[in-house]
Amino acid sequence: MLSVSTLKARGWTRTMIARFLGEPDLLAGNPHYACAAPMRLYAQSRVLAAEARPDVIEAKAVAARRSASAQAAALCQAEQLVTRATSMPITLVTLPLAMARARAIAAYNSYQETMGLEWYTPASEESDPAFLERITVNYIRHELMSYDADLDGLARKIGVHAAVTVIRRRVYDLIALAYPELAQECARQWQRRIAEQALHSAMVAANDLPPCDVVGTCPVGGAEHAAQVPRQCAPSAAGCS
Repeated sequence: MLSVSTLKARGWTRTMIARFLGEPDLLAGNPHYACAAPMRLYAQSRVLAAEARPDVIEAKAVAARRSASAQAAALCQAEQLVTRATSMPITLVTLPLAMARARAIAAYNSYQETMGLEWYTPASEESDPAFLERITVNYIRHELMSYDADLDGLARKIGVHAAVTVIRRRVYDLIALAYPELAQECARQWQRRIAEQALHSAMVAANDLPPCDVVGTCPVGGAEHAAQVPRQCAPSAAGCS
């Protein structure tokens, strides 16, 4: 049995699979993620027979030419975006750390109350220091920093992972430089994002879905993609890293 990812490696596209093979011969559980959609498997004999047909051979040749052209254009666009992401201005409104922390606490509590989460424990100056560092870094990222949002949005939309990664890295580095006390938390959040991206990419590959940059943000794959690749944490004003 051949999976969709294996077929793609052999030069098949989703359109070709639907046109020339139709429904899969077997639906099997995903061996990597139990909660993922079933894997669509096709009998090797049926695939080999289809690949010998002249119309399939021609369709694969056309798909290969289109893929090469699209990859070249995407590479060029990605390089341009990475260059822009590397040089674009990023500004940070620097407050005394105590003031930034106090604002982060207020933002966190306000968000939890707005969401009606009665069970939450309000943040305060007596909260766990690691927790306070986390929500403070998050508050600074969301409320005290500004950069080219259009570039960030474009990079996410077209799936240019490298450009988004450059922007995030620069954001965390700038916070760590302005607030040395938060440098360790910035490094922790950065490593967590890298790990989440790796997990997300693995889930996307395992489910034969289109790639996207951000965990839980799947502009390429749409609703089907987003439903199969869950967020790692819920969004919040300051609490989600």
